[in-house]
Amino acid sequence: MGSDADRGVLMSIEERGGRYEQGIGRLLRRVLPPDGVAVDVGANIGVLTRLMAELAPAGRVYAFEPAPENFDYLRRNVAGLDHVEALPVAVLDRDGPVHLEFNEAYPAGSFVSDKGRPVEGVRLDSWAQGAALSRLDVLKIDVEGVEPSVLAGAREIIRRYRPVTVVECNVQALRRVAGLSLEDFFTSFGALFDRIGVVEESGSTTTLASLADLELLLGHHGVVDLVGLPPTRGMAAARELVASRARLVALRRVHRRGRLPERNFVVTPGVTLMVEGSVAGGPGEVLDLPVRVVNGGRWWLSSGFTYEPVNLSYRWLGEDGEALAGEGHRTPFPQPLAPGGRALLAMTVEMPPRPGRYQLVVTLVQESFAWLDRIDPACVFRTTVEVA
Repeated sequence: MGSDADRGVLMSIEERGGRYEQGIGRLLRRVLPPDGVAVDVGANIGVLTRLMAELAPAGRVYAFEPAPENFDYLRRNVAGLDHVEALPVAVLDRDGPVHLEFNEAYPAGSFVSDKGRPVEGVRLDSWAQGAALSRLDVLKIDVEGVEPSVLAGAREIIRRYRPVTVVECNVQALRRVAGLSLEDFFTSFGALFDRIGVVEESGSTTTLASLADLELLLGHHGVVDLVGLPPTRGMAAARELVASRARLVALRRVHRRGRLPERNFVVTPGVTLMVEGSVAGGPGEVLDLPVRVVNGGRWWLSSGFTYEPVNLSYRWLGEDGEALAGEGHRTPFPQPLAPGGRALLAMTVEMPPRPGRYQLVVTLVQESFAWLDRIDPACVFRTTVEVA
């Protein structure tokens, strides 16, 4: 059960014919024993909580969800499951009240910030001590960018119990909410676990040897689930490592510089933008501005991708730095721009409707994924404009 307005979890389930997070589901079937203990941080309406409860009928499942609207559905979805405890609490690296911004249209996208409603917050280490936790087999974390804070507050239980730990890796949310780069997150995550990997759709894991491996997988999938694992040895470990290397080699072939893939996500932009000449015009006037684009990253920039096309766009900010309502026009790339390539585009810009002093922010947007300056603050050109 969930909100009729939910364009996130429920829409995903409906569009996929009842399927949801199949990779994590298959991984849980492998690693969560019938008497196991699992913690679901960012449980939302409880889809994975229910699966954990079914896989561990003789164990215990703890589900944390701070948004009251989500928690109401979570409570209903686990009703009658005596071995599940739902807690209306935000998990972070500190104990005490925090603020939460709720998104009615996309409840799964609610996130901790300096604004929003106050909710109770707790460190997992503090909670585990109070709950007298003596075992933890699985820890799942999906909290829209504050995953590093959750991990920082759970160091002791991770060190003590070595749970299989599944954590969403979303470069846009990490930058927007936590202010962290992908490298920052990869380094802090790797320091907590003996082995780290990415969960595949099959439920297997691709072992990561470097940040470049993670960038490659993100560039192919957009968002991935990292998994921290205890050490393994012997033939099983050797077979897993060989299979991981084979998957990564195959992906590198797909994303070779000279070949345009069917899709790629620009997770590490490395793009330079420059408006050539000055910008001037009257209220509401439509201009064509020459914009130089240099693709210094490893990903293609193409407006021809079927699902996540990349376009040149812009935003207007007022003199106070606040964004004006609405998004800028999209200017497509006339042809795909390869890594290392350069292009000059005529960007269509509509001036603000009233006279005044504004800031024009030119950047790229990968539709249904991210404004790229919110992943890489350097992927932007800014200039002050007088609308006369």
